[in-house]
Amino acid sequence: MKWYVWEAGITSGAEAEVVTTVNQCLEKGQPVWIRNGKKVCQMNPGDSVGGSLKWVLHNGVGYIFPEGGTVFCQDKMQTGNWYDINHTASREQVGKQVVTVGIRHGQKPAAGTYAYLVVPDLQTAGEMEAYCKDASIRILKNTPDLQVVRNRKLKMWHLVFYAPGTFESRDLSVRADRPYILQLRETKEGRLVVHAADPAQSQQLLTLDIWKGRTSSRPFTWQCDFSQDGMLPGASRMIQLSSDCFRL
Repeated sequence: MKWYVWEAGITSGAEAEVVTTVNQCLEKGQPVWIRNGKKVCQMNPGDSVGGSLKWVLHNGVGYIFPEGGTVFCQDKMQTGNWYDINHTASREQVGKQVVTVGIRHGQKPAAGTYAYLVVPDLQTAGEMEAYCKDASIRILKNTPDLQVVRNRKLKMWHLVFYAPGTFESRDLSVRADRPYILQLRETKEGRLVVHAADPAQSQQLLTLDIWKGRTSSRPFTWQCDFSQDGMLPGASRMIQLSSDCFRL
């Protein structure tokens, strides 16, 4: 199991720096490994590293940054007291070693982006390096209007259309006339299983044009009707397409 997290269109007019926190947790004596450029090393308590981090590994969880960015990691002592959040609690200062991983977007970012993968059950820097070399997940598009990720091993695409648009690639192309979420998976038999969902619950008709390959081939057009959802607005619809659907 693994997760990908992404965002686009990060914009702010404030003077304060904009930062995305990827993770913050107690160190608990667990080593923190990083790849900074071409160097793989273990951080020491008190360290703060930033710039060109490719990945971070801590407590069995890896964080991979395929699009780069100003990624930082710090392993620092943080102090505070419980009184600040509950005035019936003690004012005694408490200190803990805390690991923080984040992405800096700077001051007044315009159309900033980020993307990272979260991969559990990796215990060593060697395992992390091996996973990165054989990573099957590729982020193909990350804009305010369209986000696309592909898992090559599972032969699966996930697409999020925030506006009408077209995604085009060598293996698969899709055009949607409305904002929707799509999942497409190719089976061993060569069928294409398509799921469409309407999380905004617009209850409208979605028209999808799907190409196996680029848009120069013949598309299959699917009109997916969400207008009669009743008690299940936005629930996903599914269709299976054989290779015959795309023949010229």
